[in-house]
Amino acid sequence: MNTNLLRNKISKLLEEAISLDVKPGDVILTGRFKNKRRIVKSIGTDKFGQPTINGKSILKFKIEKKMPKKKWSAQTRAELKERKGEPSVKLLRKTIRKLIIESACDNTNAVISNAIQQCKKRNIKFFIDAQDKWDKSTTVEMYLAETFDGQEYYELIGQLVAEEQEVKDVYVTGLSQIDGQYRSLGLGALLYDLAMETVTEHGGWFTCDGEEVSSFAMKMWRFFMSSSNYEQKQLDLAPTEEGYLEQEHFLTPTQDDDAHRESFMSGIMGQYSEDHWKKHFAQHATPEAQEGMDGMVSDNWHFYDPSFKEDYLASPMTKAYRKASLSTIECLRAEGLFMKEEDR
Repeated sequence: MNTNLLRNKISKLLEEAISLDVKPGDVILTGRFKNKRRIVKSIGTDKFGQPTINGKSILKFKIEKKMPKKKWSAQTRAELKERKGEPSVKLLRKTIRKLIIESACDNTNAVISNAIQQCKKRNIKFFIDAQDKWDKSTTVEMYLAETFDGQEYYELIGQLVAEEQEVKDVYVTGLSQIDGQYRSLGLGALLYDLAMETVTEHGGWFTCDGEEVSSFAMKMWRFFMSSSNYEQKQLDLAPTEEGYLEQEHFLTPTQDDDAHRESFMSGIMGQYSEDHWKKHFAQHATPEAQEGMDGMVSDNWHFYDPSFKEDYLASPMTKAYRKASLSTIECLRAEGLFMKEEDR
């Protein structure tokens, strides 16, 4: 939340007034042409509460709130009756709360903002279960809240689970589902963004399922890769067990960033024939690697293919992400859309 912007808005609200830098002894110019010199002897108010100087009104209008209520305009009296005498402090609280929500939600994009409005409209709330450092997993749950006989009940309508697997501090998408009737409301994007921010808040990175990625999820990962609001961490491709024995590596010699990316491999491997494998292995593999394979083609032949490397680096499925600003969590919190543990 932009606290400086919020502070300025509240200060402006509290200080909204017209002040005159006039005190007894000052010289003012009066009359029709404002050319008659007068010395200020007294400053006060008349019987209607209007400001006066030297006993004469200084305004060509009347300030309604300073007058007796019976002298107020009919419209103001009607509005006052409609509000049933609501205290100004309560109105101020409402205004400040509105400013807080607006400030918290300023940085959400149009899709997320619309999804949050849908949640407010349908009374959908969220619960985040983020485990400790020994059991690194994050579960974002989405509930539909319904009221029966004055009691609120919650029905689970969607969730996304992410957990740390091969690479330290990289959380991999696991279970992800939303009830069919809610999928068209943009709640899938909201779930992903909320999971992304939660993982980021805990010092981690978020990446796609290493086994399979749906068409909807693919849209999300493409968006994360293209948006400047998300930082990227390149993941290396884990070799087969045989590759580890032969000490083959793809991007870096260390195993710390190695991840299995079958979700990427299954979509691209069909583009290459066996002749292609043999050709590029023969052209690019080191003599030691070729000798170790004794004339056979390595299961990690693609490690030696420049075009495969280009495809790998260009894919959103081979990276982990974290968000630069946590606007979605702040907005949901300001809107009161988080559940308490005891309500689950």
